[in-house]
Amino acid sequence: MLTSLELFFSQYYTIKAMIFNRRETFIFEPHSILMVNMLFITLCRFRKKPTKEMMAEAQRLFEEAAKEGVKILGIYWVLGRYDVVLVSECPDEKTHMKMAIRFGDIVSTESLVAVRSEEAVKLLT
Repeated sequence: MLTSLELFFSQYYTIKAMIFNRRETFIFEPHSILMVNMLFITLCRFRKKPTKEMMAEAQRLFEEAAKEGVKILGIYWVLGRYDVVLVSECPDEKTHMKMAIRFGDIVSTESLVAVRSEEAVKLLT
């Protein structure tokens, strides 16, 4: 279902945005709208000892996720409580959840929504 949302930028600008059944974040500037993806940090633990076949399957799943708008910013193997830290941008939380569920046979996940520090600092004023 398509809904229309009218937003006003100061007294001079009217911006019409179409929201397609998902949460979208917009940054408003005169004469432009920029969609911003949500940032996620995913903490992963392997369910069993990793193999080359598991890594090939993970690569296939990443490629599948990319077709749905997921952008992988970094994958890090780490020491400690978790085995892998994944940093990604997704159009919304549902897309991220779908990706995490697909990886369920390979890893258990804990996902965090992140906000860039410069955006968080703006919230302080």
